[in-house]
Amino acid sequence: VIDISDPTNPGTPVYEDTTGIAYDVYVSGDYAYVASYDSGLAVIDISNPTNPGTPFYEDTTGFAYGVYVSGDYAYIANPNPGLAVINISDPTNPGTPVYESTTGMAYDVYVSGDYAYIGAGSSGLAVINISDPTNPGTPIYEDTNGTAHGIYIDGDFAYVADYGSGLAIINISDPTNPGSPIYEDTIVSAYDVYVSGDYAYVASRDSGLAVIDISDPTNPGSPIYEDTIGSANGIYVNGDFAYVADYGSGLASIQVRRRYDIVDPVITLFYPNFNYNLFGTAAPNFSVRIEDVYPGIDTMWYTIEGIITNTTFTTNESINQILWESKGNGTVTIRFYANDTSGNINWEEIVVRKDKLAPIIKIETPSMNDKFEAVPSYNLSIEEGNLDKVWYTLDDGATNISIIELKGAIDQAVWEGVSEGSVTIRFYANDTLGHISWEEINIIKSVRFDIWRLVLAIIIIAGVISIPLTILVFKMKRRGMRVFISHATKDDDEYQIKFLAKYLQKQKGILKVDYCEEGMVGNIDDWMETKVPKSQLLIIFFTENSANSVDCIKELKIAFSKNIHIMPILGGNMDWEKLKEKSKEIEINISREFGMEFYTEDSKDFNKKVYDYVMRVKKSLEEEIREDKRKGKVNKLK
Repeated sequence: VIDISDPTNPGTPVYEDTTGIAYDVYVSGDYAYVASYDSGLAVIDISNPTNPGTPFYEDTTGFAYGVYVSGDYAYIANPNPGLAVINISDPTNPGTPVYESTTGMAYDVYVSGDYAYIGAGSSGLAVINISDPTNPGTPIYEDTNGTAHGIYIDGDFAYVADYGSGLAIINISDPTNPGSPIYEDTIVSAYDVYVSGDYAYVASRDSGLAVIDISDPTNPGSPIYEDTIGSANGIYVNGDFAYVADYGSGLASIQVRRRYDIVDPVITLFYPNFNYNLFGTAAPNFSVRIEDVYPGIDTMWYTIEGIITNTTFTTNESINQILWESKGNGTVTIRFYANDTSGNINWEEIVVRKDKLAPIIKIETPSMNDKFEAVPSYNLSIEEGNLDKVWYTLDDGATNISIIELKGAIDQAVWEGVSEGSVTIRFYANDTLGHISWEEINIIKSVRFDIWRLVLAIIIIAGVISIPLTILVFKMKRRGMRVFISHATKDDDEYQIKFLAKYLQKQKGILKVDYCEEGMVGNIDDWMETKVPKSQLLIIFFTENSANSVDCIKELKIAFSKNIHIMPILGGNMDWEKLKEKSKEIEINISREFGMEFYTEDSKDFNKKVYDYVMRVKKSLEEEIREDKRKGKVNKLK
């Protein structure tokens, strides 16, 4: 047994000896059936080809030369008396042979349908009806010029290795009346034959392998030879190779067919899985399968429409990011190519959409500085092919109102909640990839004329209200809180400083909110030395950035020296223990009792809690004023 998984490099033989000389072999299932000359039929288990089992024998009357297995029977070419039929339904216990004699010596046998065809030596071709294998029919002969040895049946023709006459071809379309032989001579005696496709492969003894074109069996072509070192006695063709039993030299492996690949590779796209998939600025992944009839893929690559560069790949991956970034908004065609080692090429393409721009919002109405007493209407137009959501806010995001229609009216409750005067309406839109944009408009909220304001004015003008009342009103106004927000510039966005300041500025009881990004003019040191002392409350966002900020520490020291109340808001990357350590380091008493922790889950709720705290400070200060404890100054709360 020889491994031919690589026909160009057959493996080392593995042997299992038989008591007789092995002349022929036929493999069926897990067993090899051997014509073992004077030992008859030998059956060997080859379920493990690298370790064949011990033979089981069934002797025949003569010498077993050839063997063919069909169904539950082995047919033995037995030179004398002729054909032996053995039941092998149990391969480990072959049955007793049934014989049918032939006039010539039976050298080989081939079964097709209900007939066994015998290479019957000097009697040529013998045809025996085996429709009942236990009772073979009487042979019908068609003599040949030579000595019939090997035999092969293909369609309506029997191909006979006719020893000294070369190849004999006999029409057997009617097995009971074979036609006259047609010959194609070979240089040296023809000993065995195998048919594959349009060719007959003949083991031609000392001439090696002879290949004969039989595309027209009635007019065979001239032999083409490939000599072997020994004497070619047997032949079998599998795939592109002929395997020759080369007496004296062992097994000869000869390539007899070269495949010409004219089939393009097949490309299957799995992802993107349909045209017009949507992608953003990140290059999409792709998943393709590329197959070839004859495994031999050479190169795989892809191109992007409008870009000359070919990008090769060996595994599924992402589209080249640089190439992807070079494409603008809109559709992008990606074409995948593959070629094989024979030069066949194929491609498949997919069209995807790229969206790298945020929606473009245009406020049609209202117009800048329009005045409204009642709830204003709006009319928007938005340029965006993948629009997801639209919303607006009148309080810098503390309250967001989602809208479906681009034309409508501002929410009544929200409108009533804003003070008269300038009102900023900011409209937002995002797309399905998360790109977001906004546009805003400033309008004027005015109220109907209030008769009681007129009466009050008349009373004041008339001098009805006393001077002390005027002073009291002045003092009440003075009691509006001035708040200073201290923070590191790097923390602006993360902690939404601007939004908090604007929110507080709009609330009742707050006169002014200062922070360095809003209203600072000139030198920052001069500015903070002016603004901080005027405040009644300093809010410090305590983070790693502010803890190491010279400006923030200076603002804290000014507030502490002026006995201004300090409210710490703890950032996400800090803890109260670090705040305590920093307070000791800069010699300022900042207490956790008067602070809170920053959170982003609900910005509206966070801003309100800060405002509530400011109002508690304001109330405490007003009580001090009433009790005359401040004596013209605002003391730090105990």
